Amino acid sequence: MIRIRSIRTKFLLPIFVILIVSFGGGIVALIQSVEGLMANQMETTRQLNLAGIEANAEAKRTDIYGNIDRMGHKALELAAMAASAPGVEAAYALALSGNPADEADAAAQAGRDRLRQLFRPLLTAYQRTTGLDNLQLHFHLPTARSLVRLWRDGWQTERDGRKIDISDDLSGFRQAVVQINQPPHAPIRGIEVGRGGFAIRGIAPVQDGAGQHLGSVETLLPFEALLSISRTADSQYYGVYMTSELLSVATGLKDQSRYPQVDGAFVLCAGTDRELLQREVDGALLRQGLQQPVSQLRERVHLSAFPLLDYSGARVGVMVMVQDIGPQLATLT
Repeated sequence: MIRIRSIRTKFLLPIFVILIVSFGGGIVALIQSVEGLMANQMETTRQLNLAGIEANAEAKRTDIYGNIDRMGHKALELAAMAASAPGVEAAYALALSGNPADEADAAAQAGRDRLRQLFRPLLTAYQRTTGLDNLQLHFHLPTARSLVRLWRDGWQTERDGRKIDISDDLSGFRQAVVQINQPPHAPIRGIEVGRGGFAIRGIAPVQDGAGQHLGSVETLLPFEALLSISRTADSQYYGVYMTSELLSVATGLKDQSRYPQVDGAFVLCAGTDRELLQREVDGALLRQGLQQPVSQLRERVHLSAFPLLDYSGARVGVMVMVQDIGPQLATLT
């Protein structure tokens, strides 16, 4: 009996060993298969998440371009209404009765004062009704000189540290003003760089009752307003960068403590979180973004940069959106 058991044991033991090894190998293979499936699923989820982030960035870029266009339309509408307001034609007739090429011309000063009187109650009502700052309306002479900036109280520009009330020359740095005061005097809307950097402008011609060209008027909407309406989530941060070659025009942005430069090629004009922007945005991203839309994925943020074009279609800067994607990445760990 003992011998039979011994033979049976010798016969069955290898079978048991084979079964155990096979079973163990199957378990290992199963675990590896499950791990592979999980890894594939995680990677698929990651790719879908990143695709969603990219799609969101593209949609936001389209939305921002649309906001610029809509703001340009609004600025032009306001300028057109100002151009046709009662009393404007008479104020221009007065201003142009002297020498519009002279910055200190007395007739231009009289026309300037007339426009201030005319629009003061309108601008006060606008501010009271909307709760916004003074509407920035700027009338120009046909010589591309400033006639009056209505948001400034009794002065036009600064010279040698003094505020003075003159018809200062815009022709050297405001090409849109030069353009609209030349035939065919077509309205202009969009981005143009001025002394204070980017602004979204609408510029309308001013004409008399017979259609004779008298000058032009513009409405300026600050770029900060664009950032405000475009930011729809706390996880979104925006930066506006101007090419540094335009500092010859935007002289108000030369203070690098307030408007830091990036690689000497770009100037940070405005941003919703300057510390974050200075940490995450580099010259390489901006150079690429100036030419075409580009995206980069960093450790916890997704960056999207795209060109800013002025009213003429020229590339004048870069808009950057920084998206905090930490919460999305946390779901993948």
